[in-house]
Amino acid sequence: SMADAISVLGDLYLQQTDYSDALSLFNQALSIFHTLHGEAANHADIVRILNRLGELYSEQNNTTQAITYYHQALTMSSAMYSNNDNQIETANTLYHLGYEYYKQNNFTRAYDYCNRALAIQSVIYGENIAHDETAAVLTILSIIYLMRGDLINSEKFLNQALTMSYAIYGSTSCHRNIANILKLFGFIYYFKGDSTQARIQCNQALTMFHTMYGENTNHIDIANALYELGDLDFSENKNEDAFIQYNQALQIYRAIYGDSANHRNIALALKQLASVYSAQRGQPGYM
Repeated sequence: SMADAISVLGDLYLQQTDYSDALSLFNQALSIFHTLHGEAANHADIVRILNRLGELYSEQNNTTQAITYYHQALTMSSAMYSNNDNQIETANTLYHLGYEYYKQNNFTRAYDYCNRALAIQSVIYGENIAHDETAAVLTILSIIYLMRGDLINSEKFLNQALTMSYAIYGSTSCHRNIANILKLFGFIYYFKGDSTQARIQCNQALTMFHTMYGENTNHIDIANALYELGDLDFSENKNEDAFIQYNQALQIYRAIYGDSANHRNIALALKQLASVYSAQRGQPGYM
């Protein structure tokens, strides 16, 4: 149908981060579906577009607006399907709501929605069947446990996510999801007091990102990994190494966002560089 075609075009613009055109197309599709199915109707077509609108705002870090659309989608899908239906669209919406609440540091709600998503996915895909959507939920749950200081459960869920990701993508493959999980293991080892293993995991993630994107490519994943290695160096008073890592991250952030851009990542990198400089001035032998 015309609405489906417009929706597909909106997806393409969303993939290209052309948010303005994507928003216009999704709203057009939503209007057509409302006309076709009724303004107050609960329909899978409308749920799909509401989820796309949530994703669009999520990518722009507008969590409040994303949550609004995801809640609308969840209310509609809950009215359409009984608990016994265990619809995957509902599970996806629950996961996205959990992720948005996680970004707002609302870990109680994030945990609740992710657990509900995991319960549905387990019924649909099987308890221990490898699936990328289940691995994503397990990863978020691991982060929530990490934020709560529960390292045992954080490591348990992350191991499940890694095992599942290796089963999906291959144990020797370079994939963004695997690299991000390795980086998270770095955080877990750091909080366990094992800085050596933390560094190994973070460097493995960085190597994987370099393999995926190219050694000299300006990519957000590479910049973030460098920044986090800088944090690790700084925490161990390896100030010269920390300065190098933070500075490399800063150069990539500026290449991505622009030299004069007012962006949180640039501000954080500058702040950490200033902290390293201040620490170096206080060291014996500093000239």
